[in-house]
Parts: sequence; structure tokens; C-alpha cells
Amino acid sequence: MKGLEHCSRFVDTLLEAGIRPWCTMYHWDLPQALEDRGGWPNRNLASYFADYASTLAKHLGDRVTVWAPFNMPWAIAFMGYAAGAFPPCPTSFSDFLKATHTLALAQAEALRAVKAASPQATVGSAYEMAPAYPKTDSDGDREAAARYHAMNNVFFLEAAMHGRYPKAFVGEPPYELMGFKAGDEKLLFAPLDWVGFHYYTRRIVADASKERFLGGGNFSGTEIESNAPGGRDPSTGRRTLYDVLQVPCAASPGELRVAFKLRQLELEAKHCPRSEYVLLERAFNILGDPGLRACYDALLKYPDAPALFPYGGFGSLLVSGELSRDAQTFFARRIIAFLPEWERRRFHAPLRKCEFYSDRALYRDIRGSLELWIDPAVLHQVWDATWNRWKHLFGAKMEVNASFVKSGKYRWHASEWQLVTWETALPSRLEIKLPSDFAQQVEAAKRTYQPIWPVFTSARQDSLPGRAQTNGKGGN
Repeated sequence: MKGLEHCSRFVDTLLEAGIRPWCTMYHWDLPQALEDRGGWPNRNLASYFADYASTLAKHLGDRVTVWAPFNMPWAIAFMGYAAGAFPPCPTSFSDFLKATHTLALAQAEALRAVKAASPQATVGSAYEMAPAYPKTDSDGDREAAARYHAMNNVFFLEAAMHGRYPKAFVGEPPYELMGFKAGDEKLLFAPLDWVGFHYYTRRIVADASKERFLGGGNFSGTEIESNAPGGRDPSTGRRTLYDVLQVPCAASPGELRVAFKLRQLELEAKHCPRSEYVLLERAFNILGDPGLRACYDALLKYPDAPALFPYGGFGSLLVSGELSRDAQTFFARRIIAFLPEWERRRFHAPLRKCEFYSDRALYRDIRGSLELWIDPAVLHQVWDATWNRWKHLFGAKMEVNASFVKSGKYRWHASEWQLVTWETALPSRLEIKLPSDFAQQVEAAKRTYQPIWPVFTSARQDSLPGRAQTNGKGGN
């Protein structure tokens, strides 16, 4: 009862201040005990939520007359169960579908519960909506935009107003997967008294039914936020960085570099403006860095999720904005340009200091102040992770000629935040030369290398017959 008493005092304070309270019953605050029972994919939560709504209306309905069961119910289902961006963080399309149906049932049950306890109440809901426009005039893109609108914008609204789900899928909705039961149409039907909208942005939508997805898997049957393959950016409709390089979203680091070089030649042949070169180089420098690429891919998949950049940069910003009234603070509204701190460096680096992965390698100097990512196309050499076993036998050094930008991030150390800085090589401005006898050095290192484990095994096997003979004599 402490929670209700707190809310009652809060409502009284609002009324005393001349503020009319509008109450949202739920906004990302599911009790852990109910999450432990399966969370919103558990259909039983609809009846639990109805009891909760009835209790609120009975205790506060004499003073609160405007109610919303949920704020952004679609985001609760998608971000919480499909995208895995917000708690409880699973990434299950089937759980997402079950959660949407439970939330739609809970929305309707709550409306009826509130009106039964407080006849003067008005009940609505607040939905996030983004106008959907087809990327092209093709039938496929037009149908995709319609599916997007149905799933992302009006899914819960139509359930309440008409007792049915809109045509959000190719074919019939997956009722069985959603946990839909006979008679649910009547339960869903609960016409709202009012509707609220969150309008953040628009969406440019392309047909995703035949495209490749960043996260893998197959087309779900509907254009939801996670259907963001390399061919479109659901946030803005502009070309993605993969589009700029004209590569699929699964392109390897080496393939990115080859595409970058080919696109440079095309731009030169067409005498394109400098802005196209800048865009191309920016695309490659972002996708060529594994940390930045992972962040960018996450933004493509979940454009409404916060961007967790792996590190920051140093340089000069040109921004637009305005001063505060006291002229003591400047509020930046838009970044117009950024000029990073950079320096051209040429040096020789031992290859044994590289960490080799299946499709890239990482070099850091002994102080950790210089870092560069190497792909097979820039080294003109193919390798695999087994090179790490015998790289210590390398005597070869690579000649590095690259532009480095200053980077940094804060870390918590010794009970305080400390700034750690280093320089990162720009992939687009990285050149590496290997010694002419590098291939011979690789073969020599391979021949010289002898794993410790086989030597140990051989020595152990040599000792076993004597040990077995001794045990045999003693045992018999």
C-alpha cells in the first residue's frame, strides 16, 4: 500500500498546484517477479495487468480521470524481446509476437477494468508513429511501406478500435505463434476515448523480403525495425555506408578495401565532385574499423537505440546553435564539420607484434600509443589465426606509411576516471610494404616452429612402457 499512498499524495500535490493529472499505468517497469514468470510473452500478464489497473482506478479514480494503460506498447515488445536493446533483452521474434498479443489484450482488459471502477474515466493510449514512405515506386516497396505502417504504427490501435490486427504480414498473421485463441477478437475490442502520438521521425522503407540481414536469419514476413539490410537505412532513407562502397553488409575487411579502390577509380573516371570522395572515404574509414563498424551496424538494426561508440576523437568542431540568455552557455544544435587531429607517420614495425585474426590483423606498438588494423588487401598476403603460434619466429618488419588520428576514451581506474589516448590509422590512408623475401620468411618460420604439445606427448609416451612394466611386475 505504500506505493498507492505515495501516488495518492502526489496526485493531491498536483491538484493543489492546479495541474490536472494524466496517469500512465506502465512505462518499462515490470516487476521482476512477473518477468520471472515469462514476462510479457506470458499471456497471463494480461489478467494481472487488469487487476493492477482496477486497483489504481479504485484508489485514485476520484481524482484522476484520464488514464493510459501503456506508453509506447510496441517499443515495449520489440525493444524488450526482439531487438534485445532494453531489458529483459532477449532477441526472439516469437517472444516479440507473443508479447505484442499479451500487451494488446492487457490494453483492452485495463480499459474495461478502469471504466468499471471509475465510470467517469477516459482511457486511451500513447503510440510512437513514424510515417512510412516507399523507397521506390515499385509494388514491392509500396507493399513493404504498408506492412511497416501496419506493424510499427497502428498494430495496437487497430486491435483496440476494431478487435483485429492490421495486415502487417505477407499473408495471414501468425496467430498460432502469437498465442491467439478463439474469442480473442472480442477481448481485443476496446474502443479508446483518446489517442496520443509520439512523432520522432519518418521512415523510408524498402521491400525486405528478398534482402540479406545484418543479423542473419530469414525475412520475418513483415517490415519491422530489425529488417535493416545494407540496402536501406530505416532512420533516414539515405544511402547506407554499404551502399556508398557498393558492397553487401557481410563484406570482409579485404573486400571493403577492394571496393574502396574500385569506387575511387569510378569517381575519377566520372569527374565526380569532391564531396563524393569525402563520403566514400568516410564510409571506408568507419566500416574499416571493427569497433566503429559494429556500432554502425547496431544503428542500422536498431535506429532508436542509444549509440555506444567504442571511443572518441580529438579535433575541432564547427557547430551551429545559440547562446543562453545570460550568454554564459552555448547550446550546440548541429555539427556542421569536424577536423580531426591527425599526423602522417612512416616507420618500420615488427610483424611478430601483430595479432592475427581470420580476416584481419591488429598491430599496436609496445607503448600502446599507435594502433592500426590490417586487412589482406593492404598487406597483399593471406593469413589465418594459426600465425599467432609461430609469429615470434618472424624477423620481418613491415614498412608503414599512414595517417593517424588521435583517439581516446575514459576508463575507471584507481577510484577515478582517467583519459586514455592513442593514435589510430585511417584505413583509407594506410600503406604497407613487406620485404621482398617475406614469403620465404613465412615458410622458414613454419618449418622451424614445433608445437610444445607434440614434444610433450612424445616424451610422455616414451616413459609409459617402463612405467607399465614396473606396474605389471608390482601388480602381479
